[in-house]
Amino acid sequence: MSRHLCDCFDRHKLYWDKLVSITTDGVPSSTGKNVGLVKKVNNKVSGVYSCRKGIPLHCIIQQESLCKSVLHVKHIVGPLVRAVNYIRSKGLYHRQFLSVLAAIESDHTHIIFCNSVRWLSLGKMLRRVLDLPKVIPIFLEIKEASVDFQELMAKSEFKCDFAFTVDLMENLNELNATLQGKNVFAHEMYNAMKSFTTQLNLISHQVEEGNLIHFPVLKSIATDLKLNKYSRQLDALKNEFEKRFSDFKTLEKEFKLVTAPFSFDCAKAPNDCQMELIDMRCNSTLKETFPNVGPVDFFGRLNEVNFPHLKDFVKKMMVLDGSTYILYVNKRYRQ
Repeated sequence: MSRHLCDCFDRHKLYWDKLVSITTDGVPSSTGKNVGLVKKVNNKVSGVYSCRKGIPLHCIIQQESLCKSVLHVKHIVGPLVRAVNYIRSKGLYHRQFLSVLAAIESDHTHIIFCNSVRWLSLGKMLRRVLDLPKVIPIFLEIKEASVDFQELMAKSEFKCDFAFTVDLMENLNELNATLQGKNVFAHEMYNAMKSFTTQLNLISHQVEEGNLIHFPVLKSIATDLKLNKYSRQLDALKNEFEKRFSDFKTLEKEFKLVTAPFSFDCAKAPNDCQMELIDMRCNSTLKETFPNVGPVDFFGRLNEVNFPHLKDFVKKMMVLDGSTYILYVNKRYRQ
């Protein structure tokens, strides 16, 4: 056990018996079976409180970013990132480019920088390049930059691949936005991932049949192209999504108890919650209240005297950190 971690617990007056989950970025030093941080933490907890351990989770946002590695878009992203970063590499170039945008009265006042660290900005950067199809190559030509941007944009196949990448990256960025922010609980993050995976299955079939309703940029320029290669990429991305998130899949039953308690099979609930769940389901007032307020407020208001085990179970589910990002959790679930 790392001495620094123990010191951190002591300094902030944290108690090992309150530990519910351990969210990591999946590196071996954290997840190793014998010497990983998760293993050491759980040994510490079980040594003090038998039969207790933290639920290990792999950051769901990082897993989403890893999924995009199966896409074959480097031939698109590479040249465009080089072109944009060339403009942003020097303060003088950037100021001159901004002057050009102002001179032509462009709707955009700047161009978005992108690199491997700031991958979340990729979708926005690609969209910005798409909206400035003439300004960027003209500026690069003036600067005599050795970036093959203009030649690539002249190729029909590159244009279509670029359009497909813009549409897809914007969808991935939109998914990522739903996984962040205040009061985003683990079960909501998992539901978002499941929904996106199902959507990928649908749009893959649609693209294969030539239906580009969910790819507006590609639809605007595609002409008599074979779309099978795009469908295959979507299938690969869907399969990667399905392979990952196994740690969250094991909690699917628990998540359902939180989000749909009045339709949940009482026999599948934890033993100490079964009778309380039956009592709750037979209470007509509570049954009418749940759809109006949602699980967070509903269980927060639930009488702790009558439903102690059920409230304790829901508290544990609500404080699960689905991401290594700093999350804000409703105060009532921190108690």
